[in-house]
Amino acid sequence: MAGKITAGVSPKAELRKQIIAARDALPSATRCDLSARITRQLFELDAWRNAVCVLAYMSFGGEFDTGAAVADALAGGKRLCLPRVNRDQRALE
Repeated sequence: MAGKITAGVSPKAELRKQIIAARDALPSATRCDLSARITRQLFELDAWRNAVCVLAYMSFGGEFDTGAAVADALAGGKRLCLPRVNRDQRALE
């Protein structure tokens, strides 16, 4: 039956787990360099330069470091929208 829900870990969840493990296994210096490269590319985009409002998130752990982008958005007078974490419900608001 198509679309049948089965117990256990979904393929998407398993893939996500593998990708996060590979990212977290990178040396800190490599993650820092990759974040800097992503940030430079972001700042080169016309969409970034012309943006009035930016939707972002505050990075955590081994995620892409959004700190420079958030700081640049604020320094540039852009409206910055960040999700709020509801820790009790483990959800973003």
